[in-house]
Amino acid sequence: MITLVVKEPGQNDKAFEYRGSMLVIGRSEDAGLVLPNVSVSRRHACVKAKRGAAVLEDLFSENGIVVNGITAKEHELSPGDTFQVGRYGIVFVGVDANAPVYKGQLVDEMPRFHARETKAVQDATYRFTPDMVKKFMESSRLSKGGALVSTQGQETTWVLGEGANSVGRTGTSVEARGFFWGNQAAEVRWTGTAHHIKKLTPWGTLKVNGRKVSERQLKEGDELQVGRSKFRYVVKE
Repeated sequence: MITLVVKEPGQNDKAFEYRGSMLVIGRSEDAGLVLPNVSVSRRHACVKAKRGAAVLEDLFSENGIVVNGITAKEHELSPGDTFQVGRYGIVFVGVDANAPVYKGQLVDEMPRFHARETKAVQDATYRFTPDMVKKFMESSRLSKGGALVSTQGQETTWVLGEGANSVGRTGTSVEARGFFWGNQAAEVRWTGTAHHIKKLTPWGTLKVNGRKVSERQLKEGDELQVGRSKFRYVVKE
């Protein structure tokens, strides 16, 4: 069985399981995984599973596939690999796993992905411009590798991922020192294209590159201060 997680802009992550050795992904109704959007070719890509391993292949699609931020025609998948098919991000969870887990959650407990009917049906696939492909690749790189690194004392790294990360005292996702109203001083959330930091309390300090802010989209290399703690926003490759 091939287990995937489908990521669609504006929607919660959804699980998809396919009981077979070759999964075709595309816009066509006879594809194994139907992605009903004109950014997806009718037969866009396929995942071939054999003896616990899986290989992703591009089926001569209009927009190609981007795996972990790199355009590829063929790629041997490892759990956690993310590939872009049109507007959809797809995470490979595994093959023939007894209890597959995604981000600490059993896949069986996640909502299922089902293709929804769309009003606009077009025969032609919408072709992405090079700039659009570049933006998809950059988004994938940031979502996978965006992290906060402490710049005081012993270096500690917190990989942010695609959820929400609380910043504050003990018990939060990212620990910071200082006086806050409650435990949480700020939150770093993935917006679908970038990591965004927002101050959650009127007390304490939030600075980006030395300037006080209430919220800000983070860029690689930004220097942050939350309370008395300092961090740098980096992207791990």
